[in-house]
Amino acid sequence: MSEKKKKWLIRGGREVLDPSIREEFRIGALAERVLVSRGITEKNAVAEALGICLPEYDPFLLKDMDRAVERIRLEIEKKGKITVFGDYDVDGLTSAYILSDWLSANGADCGVYIPEREGEGYGMSGEALAGIARGGTTLVVSVDNGINAVEQAKTARELGMDMVVTDHHTPSETLPECCAVVDPHRADCPYPNKALAGVGVAFKLICALENGDEASVMARYGDMLALGTVADVCEVTGENRRLLTAAEKVLKNTKNPGLRALAAKCGCPEPGLSDIGFRLAPRLNAAGRMGSAADAMRLLKSPDAAQAEANAEFLCLANSRRQSIETKIAAEAEKLAAEEDLGTAHALVLRGDDWKLGVIGIVAAKLADRFGVPVILLARENDILKGSARSGGDFDIFSAMSRAGDGIASCGGHRAAAGIKLPPENFGEFKRRFLEITSAEIPSAGLTATVEADAEIEPGDISFASVAELERFAPFGQGNSQPVFCLRDMRIVQCAPMGDGRHSRLTLERDGARLGAVWFGASAQQLGYCSGDFADLVFTADINEFRGVKSVRLTVKDMCLSEERAMEQYRGLLSGETRPENAPSREDCAAVWNELKTAWGTTTTDALLKKVCRVRSVGILPFLAILRAFEESGLTCGPEYREWSFSEKITIEPANRGGEKVQLWNTEIFKAFGKERN
Repeated sequence: MSEKKKKWLIRGGREVLDPSIREEFRIGALAERVLVSRGITEKNAVAEALGICLPEYDPFLLKDMDRAVERIRLEIEKKGKITVFGDYDVDGLTSAYILSDWLSANGADCGVYIPEREGEGYGMSGEALAGIARGGTTLVVSVDNGINAVEQAKTARELGMDMVVTDHHTPSETLPECCAVVDPHRADCPYPNKALAGVGVAFKLICALENGDEASVMARYGDMLALGTVADVCEVTGENRRLLTAAEKVLKNTKNPGLRALAAKCGCPEPGLSDIGFRLAPRLNAAGRMGSAADAMRLLKSPDAAQAEANAEFLCLANSRRQSIETKIAAEAEKLAAEEDLGTAHALVLRGDDWKLGVIGIVAAKLADRFGVPVILLARENDILKGSARSGGDFDIFSAMSRAGDGIASCGGHRAAAGIKLPPENFGEFKRRFLEITSAEIPSAGLTATVEADAEIEPGDISFASVAELERFAPFGQGNSQPVFCLRDMRIVQCAPMGDGRHSRLTLERDGARLGAVWFGASAQQLGYCSGDFADLVFTADINEFRGVKSVRLTVKDMCLSEERAMEQYRGLLSGETRPENAPSREDCAAVWNELKTAWGTTTTDALLKKVCRVRSVGILPFLAILRAFEESGLTCGPEYREWSFSEKITIEPANRGGEKVQLWNTEIFKAFGKERN
């Protein structure tokens, strides 16, 4: 079973911005490449891309917002008890935190209920509502859930409780019958921003309760708004982008003791949006995955620094346990995967009865990404199998699971990810049917992931100023991705382990430019690159600060030795299908010839190229073309340079031409570049 390869899609484009737009917005060359690549060339679109004049919407545009505000205010006035019903992920936790905090601060008798990931699962249950009712609650306000709680709303009424639903998930045809249902995805909701996170809807509810005073609500809850929105991978466009821009400033200077303590333990005392996905959110989520989500809520509600320190330490330890269990499950799943025939089935359906339910979704995602096939992992809870499924590409895994048979107890989700419940005795039949579907619908090569880049650039395009300007496109996220670029034929000066060895630090150079790069999640040993190798890479670029010194840092998304790309281009050059722009120069030819004169006889292509590049940086494609031009013009005798391995031994000898002058630019291979000279 082999790991999947990624396809690179380098967009680019020849179009340029109107000079008046470039001048008005003071746009540099690298930023212009990004705008043009993304088809953003009109003035208004450019302004929005640069974060200028982003929209702000009245919270009362949300359908039923007026009814929700009225019902909540009534409950506060009559001193009734309100319970905020949240969820165990970061979006649900932050939603519950900000609404319960605001209610308590404004005189409400308020409690919070967070269901457990294991045992209860997502959303409301009749049992949970019965317990809440016994505690004296008269109004339940849901956050980040409830839009499809039709039966639960009936149960709440029977228990003598009113309900207000606030959610951001897609509703079914029937809405819950309750006091108010606030969800931008309601078919009859005119609110323009459909991409609000659950915490975004809760934030808007508080703004409405504060009569539209967004500034004061942002100052108080912007840190939580940032956490929930980024952790839930919501679109960072339009109003969301404006909100996150303001929220990040609050996050960096958060006054929440628990969040401050957690950020300090994560090594980011002034956390930004980029710290949420890999530092803060995993630790907050670890509470629900490893035990109780109440532990994460306890952190957010820490009353002082001492308690916050203890709570943060608890979550960090929980996250360490989660990582350890994840590693164990991954190893066991990979062992089982090695016994599967991906060449026929094109999917993995694996079962480990003692696997931890809160972790298998993470492992499934990693396996799907690694092997490029849909993955379903199942664990046993009491008398039922519960599973997490990940697509691994543009394959509708929810649809495939739904069609796999009648033996499923329940199934829910979307194209990329889904959950399933299955009686153990139905496992074999479900697996057989699911693999039949994937075998018929997925190509034999598996699902190929695509890495997209905005443009192919040259090392000289990267400078402190040009990279710093890219921050004008921030904040980044879904729908507003960080600019990605491609560099080719970069000489690897150094490839060394970083941190605990799981990451790599690289030094790359070409054309006199030397650049530093990091590749997270790929060890130097795994990469297999050595100093002197040449590589193509796709990457993001930012300004990194270390010990008070700021510098340009490239973060690699994917990288490969340049041989494969060069051979693809070379074959296209010979066939006339492509016409590359980087034609060899006279200086390149001279450098190759001078090194050839010291290396007549048997050598390898990569050894010869490395010798040349110690003197002059020559790209692999120009290098191959020069060798062929030498042969075409009769300067050398050797193999026909059409198909070969860089490590294959070849013999190159000088040809006897006497003193006749050679016109390299009249050779067919150089003409293929569209560049002829005398």
